[in-house]
Amino acid sequence: MAAARVAPLHRASGFVGRHLAFALLQNEYNLAHRDDDALISELANEGIAYVPFFPLGGFSPLQSATLSRVASRLNATPMRVALAWPPQRSANILVIPGIPKAPSREFTGGGVASSRRDAGRS
Repeated sequence: MAAARVAPLHRASGFVGRHLAFALLQNEYNLAHRDDDALISELANEGIAYVPFFPLGGFSPLQSATLSRVASRLNATPMRVALAWPPQRSANILVIPGIPKAPSREFTGGGVASSRRDAGRS
């Protein structure tokens, strides 16, 4: 499923549960756009994966500056931090960015461990 919200998902889950199953949901989600936080938690409880699209975009200049500061403190690039954060937010989040034929650590977020504090959470 893609671009779903909580209420339609609940309506669909009755139908889906009786007629077919789905393994993942895909919506826009990144450090700057976290409208799906509650939905991600619900999906995790149901064992359903969440695949964010646009994991590297949508940042305002202030958000970009904050991300750059966090990345600098972690000795990483902003792109690596942005890709590394979602799976640390919840184990059911699977980040699948557009990857070149020979992906580098830059494209996978490899080696970056951030915290909720780094992502602006207390």
